[in-house]
Amino acid sequence: MANSASQKRRIYWALSKSSQDKSIDGTYELSKSKAKMPQLKVVIFDFGGVIMSYRGTNAYWKDLEIERNLPEGSIRKTMLSSEFASISYDLFTGIKSAEEVEENEFIRIYNRQHNLNAKPFPVIRNWLCDDSKLVSYNENVLEAIKILRDSGIKTALLTNTYYIDKQRTKRRMPIDRALFDSVVESCAEGIMKPHPQIFKILLDRLDIRPEECVFVDDHYANCETAKMLGMKTVHVKNSDTESALIDLEDILNEDMLS
Repeated sequence: MANSASQKRRIYWALSKSSQDKSIDGTYELSKSKAKMPQLKVVIFDFGGVIMSYRGTNAYWKDLEIERNLPEGSIRKTMLSSEFASISYDLFTGIKSAEEVEENEFIRIYNRQHNLNAKPFPVIRNWLCDDSKLVSYNENVLEAIKILRDSGIKTALLTNTYYIDKQRTKRRMPIDRALFDSVVESCAEGIMKPHPQIFKILLDRLDIRPEECVFVDDHYANCETAKMLGMKTVHVKNSDTESALIDLEDILNEDMLS
């Protein structure tokens, strides 16, 4: 796997090598006479699993189990269960906050699954909030975002996220929003990926067509919706952001040379 320096060179080359003239000092510059306007103008990123890594998740759940004397592996079992997945719609569309889900649906499912009588605990609200020490970023993706912006390509964030508190004053988004030209969050819009409408909301705010976008996400269903709308897509498989960035490079490179 390449290091971040080589990744930076790859992305830069992909964004700048089309229609270039070599200058006297041996560097490359875009030819004003030959350069074409690329069709792709925006790269849309997902947050969790793309920009943010889930590496600290299991450690967080394990620490909660030790702190509260809960059975080992019990939180993971519930969080990844189909029962919890069935209630996640209310969480990600803003109908209920993390705090409300923890105090009601989650704790009921958890106690039933493990035959316990545990009191509610902050398994969701403190997981990836703004001040969480467990947030781990994929630095290669952050670097690619900066290079894209420096190269004149817009970046956007389209993510399924949730309100942390009952008052709905905090959302799970521990990242600098200045990295993006537009940010669309499911809980604020009342709709979540993979529904096409949330993609259309972002397109309208950026005033662009689907054909002008590349969408990067770690869920296949989300990529399929984007593809159906007319976007080019990069599916991040098995947390392999390095390979995904190479795929993104290939798409941008093809666009510049076509």
